[in-house]
Amino acid sequence: AVCYAKDAVYSYRKGVSGALSSSYGRKAMESAFLTTDLGTRALLDREDSVRIRQIAADRFQSWLFHFYPDFPDLVEAAEVRISELGGSTLRMQGGQMLKLLQPIVGWKGVRRLQTLAYRYGWRKILDRKARQRLSGLD
Repeated sequence: AVCYAKDAVYSYRKGVSGALSSSYGRKAMESAFLTTDLGTRALLDREDSVRIRQIAADRFQSWLFHFYPDFPDLVEAAEVRISELGGSTLRMQGGQMLKLLQPIVGWKGVRRLQTLAYRYGWRKILDRKARQRLSGLD
């Protein structure tokens, strides 16, 4: 659904089939970086404060978790913006395995492991588990 807000400077769409926001390809990741960059710059033009800089850096950090390791140029660009904005304290969110591995191999190591797992069929396992949970609700 699209809702109109007269004085809005930023927009958000959810649940649009085929939208870039539900994709993880190159085009989607470039679009994510560009919209984040434009949106955060617009916010900073209105209010250049520590609070807004932290929000902007955290937004780039959130996307950095998606960019790594498949899009090294976007990783570098996001890291530059995060540094320019003063840094982020945002941590990658996840389950028990992430909590176990992250202190040992760091978030980049965890992302490399996740990427390998998905390439070798982890998505099929997650989908099967989700179907089993849903069938138990009947």
